[in-house]
Amino acid sequence: MRLEGSPYFKLNDDKIIIEPKSSAQISVKFESPFLKSCSGRLLAIPQQKGSVPQYDKRDSRPASRSSQVTATTLVASPTPTPPPVPSLVSPMSFSLVGNVEARSIFSPINISVPLFKHQEIPISLESPFAVNARLRISVIQQPTVGTSGILLPSVEKQKAGSIPAISNLEGSFWVPAKEIPVSPKEKLSLSVHFLPFKLGIHKCRVYFLDSGVGEFVGDIVCTVTAPPPIESLKWSVEEGTSLDREIIINPKNSAIIKARDTLRLLETPKHRRGDTTVCPSFPSSEVTPFKVNISSPFYSSPETVLVDLSSSEKQVNPSKLNVRFMPKGIGIYPCTITIASLSHDVRVYEVEGKARPKSEAVSLEFVVPCRQSSIQDIPITNPTDQDWQMTVDLVGQHFSGPSSILIKAKATTSYPLSFKPTVMCTSKGTLSLTNSSTGEKMVINLQGTSVEPLSEGVIRISCIAREKRAIKINVPILGNPGESIVYKVESDLPFISGSDTLEILPPSLLSNLSKSVGASMVEKRSSGKFEGTMVDLESASPSKTAVATPKAGQLTGEYELTAYPSSGGNYRGTITFTLPNGQFLWYVIEMNVDQCAPESELNISCVIRKAVVVEITINNPNSVETLEFEVSMNGNGVLGSDTISVPPGESSLYELIYSPVATGDETGSVTFYNPTVGEFWYKLNLHAQKPDPISLPPMISEVGKVKTYDIWLENPIEEDVEVTASSTNDESFKVVPSKYVVDCYIY
Repeated sequence: MRLEGSPYFKLNDDKIIIEPKSSAQISVKFESPFLKSCSGRLLAIPQQKGSVPQYDKRDSRPASRSSQVTATTLVASPTPTPPPVPSLVSPMSFSLVGNVEARSIFSPINISVPLFKHQEIPISLESPFAVNARLRISVIQQPTVGTSGILLPSVEKQKAGSIPAISNLEGSFWVPAKEIPVSPKEKLSLSVHFLPFKLGIHKCRVYFLDSGVGEFVGDIVCTVTAPPPIESLKWSVEEGTSLDREIIINPKNSAIIKARDTLRLLETPKHRRGDTTVCPSFPSSEVTPFKVNISSPFYSSPETVLVDLSSSEKQVNPSKLNVRFMPKGIGIYPCTITIASLSHDVRVYEVEGKARPKSEAVSLEFVVPCRQSSIQDIPITNPTDQDWQMTVDLVGQHFSGPSSILIKAKATTSYPLSFKPTVMCTSKGTLSLTNSSTGEKMVINLQGTSVEPLSEGVIRISCIAREKRAIKINVPILGNPGESIVYKVESDLPFISGSDTLEILPPSLLSNLSKSVGASMVEKRSSGKFEGTMVDLESASPSKTAVATPKAGQLTGEYELTAYPSSGGNYRGTITFTLPNGQFLWYVIEMNVDQCAPESELNISCVIRKAVVVEITINNPNSVETLEFEVSMNGNGVLGSDTISVPPGESSLYELIYSPVATGDETGSVTFYNPTVGEFWYKLNLHAQKPDPISLPPMISEVGKVKTYDIWLENPIEEDVEVTASSTNDESFKVVPSKYVVDCYIY
């Protein structure tokens, strides 16, 4: 058996045996790295035992019959009525044809792209070759199928010779890279660009070819849908009626212009050499019919509309599409109106139609903090050619606005309606706008709600714990500045104090009133985190009043409060000033309190792994109840109880233990806190000293024998420790075991 022709045909066995009156199968393997068809020839040269085959050596073809096959399995058999067996059997010839079916090396890519939208399609694949290759990349696009459900004008309805000439709507795919080198099994990432100018399903096949190594392909399918809306329209009509509107159609499609500009920017060097067929051309100098596609049954229009594409954007008589909106009930009716020409000039208009009740009541609601204002602009559109003079009738407390407004023709003007409540309330009213020209009247129901006022500001206080700090607040006057007003003062911070009330007198009453100085409230000394519980200053101390008299033209009264925090930290609270009628104003108070100076400094020295006890005397100034102090400590080796109780009017000793485990000097502290007496602390100057070596008694042992001695170690800290022992003379002394755990010290 012998093969000639394409090298991609292979024989599994170069010899076969055919028994008399029988047949045999010849297996031929075809494997080609290229997509083109291959041909070859199989020679079956008979050979009897002990004989040499005879054939014409001038031609490699056998001198007998030949057959052409495209399968890879051949069957050879003698004729049904063989002649007498000759001394020599003629050779047989089989023509071979190999066809390669192209299969994508990556999963087919299916995407959806709007018309006239440039899309960059990423492709990731792996080289199937076992050798280096230089791949030449080409793209072949198939004819577009369908129009994505959008109807185009009928060709039969076009006038003879008026069908526009359009070029190269199909050529929508291209690749920037024409040739790339790849290594064996290298992973590749490249992009295919797609910019459609035609609706429907676009398919392309990307070919990767190295003429000396092989080739493979990839498939891409893009479904081109309608472009995004070029205009969004909102229409409104009363239920039971219809509405006719005109849509102005621009002669130029901005989406096409942008797409062509994009294509010119992205075109390859081949295109720059003058190949202008890549960029499609559209008719621009004739009246073109457009098919109208409407997505909602509640809208109607002519089936086609004629658009003069030769007009400029500022045309005198622009092309228009007449649309009728016919709602069947109250609600919102969305609709998409798509017009398309035979040249696939597609434009989309988005319409939202609203059917409102005939007696629709318009309401407007305000929610505003007390003493703040909110302005709502109410737009009024005049679609007519005449100016409108609107008279205004506004009813309602705390509402305000102009008494009239002029609406220019073909314009929209907003009416500014303001709501500014001076007290917490709910106010109702009406706004009536009457058109003096037409007599039409629009009534809007108003409701304004005043909620709690905003903070007048933030009072920031920085001070030191256990030191008094006075702060002055200029409190605004709520009400008539010519009358006396009295505020009730409340706060939720327990360590600030001040007068229970603040009376602000007009300057004219100063001569009739003696100046009164308010006493401080009961002081509350504490530290830590405070919850938002309001403290009534009137009940916390004897009723005292601070009197303030503003200067002429001044609309504030001065109030003084005193802060006396007993411990450091950051605190946040409020102070509120309330009038008898319920009106109030308030401030946020933010305090940054630094820690006070220590009661004294304690110098403590101790040898490491030992402990010393320092006694601190704690007094209880309260003769009625026992005080319990919380104790917090800072410093390595500083130990002690977390609390200490002191009986009424007595003193107690607090034992502070210092037990360092490492040498060195450092600073620590011990702090005592009680909600009644506040916070105080002591500064600790800690000195950890190196211990003297421990001398063990002489160890005596006979030669050749072992003597064992016990060494006791102390663990002064509150957790178990693992100790590793070593000896400088391992030949004579050894610690067994070398590692062991020493239990913690229990206080």
